[in-house]
Amino acid sequence: MDKDIIVKTLPEALQKKNTLLKGLFSGEISMKEFDKECAYWFISCEDFEPKLLPTRPKELLEYDSFTVTEKKNTSDKFWRQGSIYNYLEQKKTILDRNKGMLDKLIEFKSYIPEGDTITLAKFDRYILMYKQEKEYPENWQDR
Repeated sequence: MDKDIIVKTLPEALQKKNTLLKGLFSGEISMKEFDKECAYWFISCEDFEPKLLPTRPKELLEYDSFTVTEKKNTSDKFWRQGSIYNYLEQKKTILDRNKGMLDKLIEFKSYIPEGDTITLAKFDRYILMYKQEKEYPENWQDR
């Protein structure tokens, strides 16, 4: 992401990042404190909903109706069509992003003190959302 975009859209994020790094490098805060502050910062962001997968192109919907033999005999050109290739790339990006967000939520939750039940509950709510998406394949597969 372009640094100018961060400065324009989230100036407080850049300031927070610089403050945390300065504190860590100067020894004012420990790595444990740095991790905890990053976790609080992370959970304060607003874009936590799992991303939905793109709609399957009509060619793939048609492919679903093929017999096993027809699927086996489908040429590589089929998979290189622009709509299918773009769809598969978008799908991979979204699945990777959703998995990464779940992993980060789990990691950052571990940095929150046990007594902060409100923040822990926030993490739990988002973790549950991502886990439910994974448990119900129709949500993580194509629409």
